[in-house]
Order: sequence, then C-alpha cells, then structure tokens
Amino acid sequence: MPSEKSPLKGGAKNGGSSAETLISKATAKAAGLGFSNLAREAMTSENLEQVSKVAADRVDEISKSLMNGTTPIRVMAMIGGIAVTFFAGTGILAAIFSFNLSRMVIEIYTLMFGLAMILMESQFVKVPADVMDKLYKYCLFLKFIWGRGGLYLITGSLQAAQGGIFNFVVGFYVMFVGTLYTFVGRASAKKLSELKHCIFSEEALKSKFKKFDKDNSGAISLEEFGELVSSLDLHMTKREMEGIFFHLDTNDDDKLEYDEFVQWWSNFDASASV
Repeated sequence: MPSEKSPLKGGAKNGGSSAETLISKATAKAAGLGFSNLAREAMTSENLEQVSKVAADRVDEISKSLMNGTTPIRVMAMIGGIAVTFFAGTGILAAIFSFNLSRMVIEIYTLMFGLAMILMESQFVKVPADVMDKLYKYCLFLKFIWGRGGLYLITGSLQAAQGGIFNFVVGFYVMFVGTLYTFVGRASAKKLSELKHCIFSEEALKSKFKKFDKDNSGAISLEEFGELVSSLDLHMTKREMEGIFFHLDTNDDDKLEYDEFVQWWSNFDASASV
C-alpha cells in the first residue's frame, strides 16, 4: 500500500505544480493582452489628437505669459548683464591665478559682452550719447531687437560653458532673455506694419500724439504710447508694445518724442527688421 500511495502523492504534487504553472502562464498572457489592449486604446488617433491639443494649448499659454510679463524686458536684460559681468570678472581672476589662458580669454569676451548689455539696457544711469554712437557704429546689429537677442544668446552660452552651478544658471537666464528678445523683435515688426496702416496722414499722427501727450512735453511715455495704440484698436501684448516703443525711441531716453514718431512714420518700410 505505501508503494501505491507514494506515486499518487508524487503525482498529485507534480500535477499541482503543472496546474500552478498553467495558471501563471494564463494569467501572464491575459495580463499581456490586457496591457496590449490598453496600449492600443491609449494610442488611438482621438487620444493622440487630444494630447497634441493639450500640448499646443500649454505652449500657447506659456508664450502668452512670456509676452505679457509684468517685468520690463530691458530690466531683465540689465539684471543678466550685471550677473554676467560679476561672474566673468571673478572668472578672470580665477583664470589668472590658475594660469588658464584659454579660460581667461573667454572670460574677457564674456565680460565685454556683459558690459555691453549694461550700457545698452541701462535705465538708471545715463550713458553718454557718444559712447552709444560708437557702440552702434561698430555693432550696427545691436540697434535691432533681434540683434541684441542674438548677442545675449551668445553671451549666455559662453557663461554657461564655464562650468559651475552659478555660471550655468546665469548663462541659461541670459539665453532665455536673448530668446525672448528675438521673439519680441519678430512680433513687433508685424505690429509696426499694422500701426503704420492705422495712421493715414501726418495730421492724424500729430493729433493722436498731442491727445496722449498729457503733460505737453512733446514726448510720451510707454504707458501713454500704450493708450495711443489702444485708441487705434490695435491688439498688442505688453512685450510687443514694449518692443515697438524701444525700437522707435532712437535716443534711448525712455520717451518717445514727436520727431522720432514722425521720422518712423515717414520712413517706414514694411520689410524692415526690428
């Protein structure tokens, strides 16, 4: 009898193992099919279209927040210029003490670009006109918003390439400002064309200007310029308005004089860059 029961026990045991194996395989297969079905359902054209729409809306939302930012773009650039100048200066000292000639050369270039940023964007310290004239004479592209954006992108990349967390953060911040300048320049160029076509004669231009020159100083501020633009039913973001004002203010005194406005209106070229 024992010899008869032993095979039965062994057989039962082996049979149990086989059953468990079959159940495990069946469960795994079902789970695999379930995952496949779930993946197929998730990858349907409707779902993909919905995901694309959400992503596009998010990008549009981010773009609008950048273009409607409350911090003036020139202040952002000024902060970046100060940070670049400080860290490039300390980098030059470090390169001198470590006898690293190649790094010192790069830091000197970065320092020069940082100082140029401060000169161009300074709103608190009046930079002599002859200094700015010389800067624009040899670097004419800096008179355009897109030109400054390009310079800031290069400056930021040089700063970030020096290594270290602070250089990395400052570098990417300046590159962000440069990218923002580029977008503002492109958007402002289109809006300038619209502004031109809303003013039909020099008499209308003068009338509009006087209406919003509240203190009769012969010049209007950025806020007053915004009111003028709104009166023409032109829809602009804060960045676009700031970019246009910045472009028309040729003497960089943060005031748009009537002569500057007339000069732009008379010589406007729809294909010109900003």
